[in-house]
Amino acid sequence: MAWVLDQHLVPPFIDGVSSAQWLGAILVILGLGAAGWAVLRFMRAGTHVEPHKPTLAMVRDGPFRFSRNPIYASFFALFAGVGMIMKLEWTIVFLPILWLCLMLWVIAPEEAFLSRRFGSEYEHYRQKVRRWL
Repeated sequence: MAWVLDQHLVPPFIDGVSSAQWLGAILVILGLGAAGWAVLRFMRAGTHVEPHKPTLAMVRDGPFRFSRNPIYASFFALFAGVGMIMKLEWTIVFLPILWLCLMLWVIAPEEAFLSRRFGSEYEHYRQKVRRWL
């Protein structure tokens, strides 16, 4: 019976897809969902999404209750997910490099700016919410 189901009822897009590729697809979906949720929260707060533009308001709700950097965490999920779907082993090598570059040249300056801009309000948020997850 299992053979009949496997030969005749498995949709073509499922046939030959590895479990790593399925996990990759899940990471892509979760990454897109979390990034979209975070962007919506920025838009509702009336602040810029782009990291090179100044932050106009602190956002602490939505995914920002769980992570100070949900958009960047989403980028990692997307990067890893696409790498898994496409079977790109080099993704594993580049993930820590991407993380280091992001920490040094994006997140550290952003956190310094937010600390200057929002003072104790941001410091309280930093103590309460983790940087990643």
